[in-house]
Amino acid sequence: MRKFLNAFLKILILIFMIFLAADRPVSANSVTETTIRKVINQTATADLVSEQEKAIQSIFSQINMYRAEKKAPMLIFDKNLSQAAQNFASYLLKTGKLSEEGPKRETVQTRAMDVGYGGGAPFSASQNLAMIWVSTTADYLIHSIWNTDPKNIQKLLDVKGQHVGIGVADERNRRFVVVMIGHLLDGSIQYTPLPTYDFRTPKPVISPTPSPIPLITATRQPDGAVIHEISSGQTLSEIAYAYRVDWNTIALLNHLDLENPVIYEGNKLIIQPTYTITPTPTITETPRPPTRTPRPTFTPNFNPVIFQEQPVHEETKNGFSVLFQQLRDYRRETGLVLILISALGLLFSIFRK
Repeated sequence: MRKFLNAFLKILILIFMIFLAADRPVSANSVTETTIRKVINQTATADLVSEQEKAIQSIFSQINMYRAEKKAPMLIFDKNLSQAAQNFASYLLKTGKLSEEGPKRETVQTRAMDVGYGGGAPFSASQNLAMIWVSTTADYLIHSIWNTDPKNIQKLLDVKGQHVGIGVADERNRRFVVVMIGHLLDGSIQYTPLPTYDFRTPKPVISPTPSPIPLITATRQPDGAVIHEISSGQTLSEIAYAYRVDWNTIALLNHLDLENPVIYEGNKLIIQPTYTITPTPTITETPRPPTRTPRPTFTPNFNPVIFQEQPVHEETKNGFSVLFQQLRDYRRETGLVLILISALGLLFSIFRK
């Protein structure tokens, strides 16, 4: 009887422990590890899965610890962003160098949209890149590599950031790391991912069906937005053709079903979202200094000017010249008179003695 009671108690204890284990809540770390494992399994081989899991988990933890130190909100691990980050990390490993653009010059925004991030809602995304050794720790990556660049720190500590995706690609001792941080512009955290679609592939050409009423396009608003009000008989392809945009873009902007977009009369479609106006620097013209007027250069004239003496006319002579001219006509008489006066003077001086 005693053995039966001991066995019965052991069975009760075992049932109670199973019940506690079933009701135990799953921790956030276990959910994150499961999500990371699913993302990596889609792009990595089996022998590298464990190493990539450890690296991604370590980087994810260090980023949230760093944000907590700087009073920034914690990030949520997003499998769609992680898929985009993992794809880009594999591309960087293939090229062997860091680059912000993909093989077809696509941006981080396009890569996030390709994997269905945001569910068609407007969003913003940024990325941090690094090429490190496999032995480099996540703490060193954040505090000693990315911390030296203010742009990288600004993206890591973005207070609007909600989701994070991490991709890691290894080859021998070299590792490429891609961290993508994004947020929905309306502030939502939950979203329904769109079916993955490569926007760089050619889309089917849809011929617009003409409507009996001419389609009048809307005028661009001051904030840059273009809103079209649907009238009777208008189709999505016709509206897209009138605005010279792709109908798929209009469907994404207005959260329409990509496979069967349905529009209704009276609804308003966003053709072009608002944009942020970048202030244009004012150009101040600096007054130029007055231009100095050149003075004419003086060239000396080396040809001497010879002044000829003008003959003096008879009228310009003085009175003595006239008297001498008259005495010249009576030279003989004048000489006799002078001789006579000289003789009289001589005699006068002799008799006076």
